[in-house]
Amino acid sequence: MNILIHKNGENVGPYSIAEVNQQIKEGSLTPSDLAWSEGWPDWVALSSVEGIETQAPQAALASPSPAGQAVGSAAALNTANPYASPQSSVAVGSIESVIGVRATKGQRFLNYIIDLTVYFIIMFVFGLVWALAVGDISDGLNLLISYGILFGYYTLLEGATGKTVGKMLTKTKVVRADNSAPGFSSAAIRALCRFIPFEQFSFLGEQARGWHDSITKTYVVKG
Repeated sequence: MNILIHKNGENVGPYSIAEVNQQIKEGSLTPSDLAWSEGWPDWVALSSVEGIETQAPQAALASPSPAGQAVGSAAALNTANPYASPQSSVAVGSIESVIGVRATKGQRFLNYIIDLTVYFIIMFVFGLVWALAVGDISDGLNLLISYGILFGYYTLLEGATGKTVGKMLTKTKVVRADNSAPGFSSAAIRALCRFIPFEQFSFLGEQARGWHDSITKTYVVKG
């Protein structure tokens, strides 16, 4: 398993478990640093990753205090010792520290309305051109074309820019869990997920995140 590390505002890696343990021993990484691996829904603290060693070497733990010096508080000891377990581990859901501020439900709804309007405009123009150039169109072919245009609209725009017309107007964008661009593969799967029946109702949860977000492990954030 390879792990991506978020440290000092940037992503480094990926590293193997052994490499991470070695860097913790050397002090270049700490158990409180955020970690993410393919398939994980969110970033977590290194201390919560299975196989990561967070204990200090015995020699470091046994360092004597100078004579007459008062023993510091537990918080002070943890600050001085980079190998100590963090006082409060970073809980799952700290993804915002990496991807930024998530788009609100209002922004997501506005994105949907704007993109739906753009889609209908594209369909109208396409249908008008088809009628003038070819003539009538069968119901089956019309349905196939409408799905194809919707799929192409989201795949091409989100894959190339991370933004649809709606997201451009609301100043939001699609990112992966490591804050990278979604790419065409994720954008295509996001577009396909929009065809799931009642997919719009998946936004009724506490967070403004639909199935096409959670399935592809992507997020819509401000920016």
